[in-house]
Amino acid sequence: MAGPTANKKSMKTAAVRDHSAARVAGVAVLVSLFSFLYYFQRSDLLLYGDAVAHINIARRVFDSQTPSLLQLGTVWLPLPHLLMIPFIFSDAMWRSGAGGSIPSIIAYVLGVVGIFRLVRGMLEANPQTKSAALAGAWAAAFAYGANPNLIYMQITAMTESVYLALFVWAVVYFAEFIRSLRRNDLQKSADGRQTQVRTPVVRCAWCLAGAELTRYDGWFLAGVMGAVVVVIVLQRWQNRVLRQDAAKFLFGVAVVPVLWLAYNGVVYGNALEFATGPYSARAIEQRVGAPNPALHNARVAAIYYLKSTQLNMAEGNWGRFWLAAAFVAVAIAAWKLRAQSAPMMLFSIWGGALADLYPKRSIIVAAQTAQMICAFLLAAGAWAGFATPSFIIAIAALNGVAMGFDMPARQAFTVEMTSREDLLNAISLNSSIVNGARVVGPSVAGLL
Repeated sequence: MAGPTANKKSMKTAAVRDHSAARVAGVAVLVSLFSFLYYFQRSDLLLYGDAVAHINIARRVFDSQTPSLLQLGTVWLPLPHLLMIPFIFSDAMWRSGAGGSIPSIIAYVLGVVGIFRLVRGMLEANPQTKSAALAGAWAAAFAYGANPNLIYMQITAMTESVYLALFVWAVVYFAEFIRSLRRNDLQKSADGRQTQVRTPVVRCAWCLAGAELTRYDGWFLAGVMGAVVVVIVLQRWQNRVLRQDAAKFLFGVAVVPVLWLAYNGVVYGNALEFATGPYSARAIEQRVGAPNPALHNARVAAIYYLKSTQLNMAEGNWGRFWLAAAFVAVAIAAWKLRAQSAPMMLFSIWGGALADLYPKRSIIVAAQTAQMICAFLLAAGAWAGFATPSFIIAIAALNGVAMGFDMPARQAFTVEMTSREDLLNAISLNSSIVNGARVVGPSVAGLL
């Protein structure tokens, strides 16, 4: 009698689910609804001119002299407007801006839950931090959800909240994808067999595709993750399931920019209409003609950047608090990546100043020569047998210093080498070469 009873109790215990994510979502919903009611009563939902433009674009799709999907235009990506359409059929919801708030509110809640899941999964994967995973996840969700700027933006028709949610969940699934590969590797080393299981990388592709349809920042995120997936697949080419998932991932993240460029080319006769057309950011900047007070002045640029960052987070002491928290986070990241990334971040400040004062070509040649010397020293150390951890860290630090001077000069030199008409093509070609080197280099190194 005791045996079956004990088994039933253990089964019931195993069936108990962790409702922490639901609790996080509940708190986020309360915060979101309270802020919505507060700003709605003050008629502050449409303070941003872009928020008004967004809901009007969505409304024009079905309420205009020529209603159609072509009313989505070209400068802004279409997903946020498509999400708003069901909620602005009501004139009251449209005029007040409340209809445009609903997708942003939903995205805010999903973003908070995503941050919770991301941090909890990362901490639980490490035995040393597993005990603090729940507390750390709650702290991270609080830091994200309590951002005063985000609390306001998530009740408007702006695109930031939707993009951040898609960004966060893309990172969540990508991190779970990496962890699933590590688990497979551990199992393979234990029993000698390669387990072929489906990974979350396809779900990551869906989130990336949504991000690419929300803001152009998502295009760069998809490019970076796509390059990493290609390297991983080349290293595990025998895994047929992984190859299939990776093919779906790459197709999903590549088809969105291609379709958007095709749409611009067919409708407007210019595939880059959103970047070079009369309503693009560059055209507006040229029409306004406002001078840049920080041009060629690193100190003034840093002051403007820090002040705008502080005001973007919050006013007064709250802004200083969040800015200090951001500096602490950067310091922790720099310490974790101190070998190469920290010197690069530090010396890039002076690298940008030197690029404004001296010939950029000379700086690039000198920096590239220094990086080549670092590569030769590392190769010599590996062949001679004295490539100790300290030696590798020193070489990585020196290479980071060289990159701190190389990157600002190289980015600025691209603008000087090309005409205004060819600038976008030059930037795209430069990015393709850099990302291609990041993909091909590790692949060749792995084969060797």
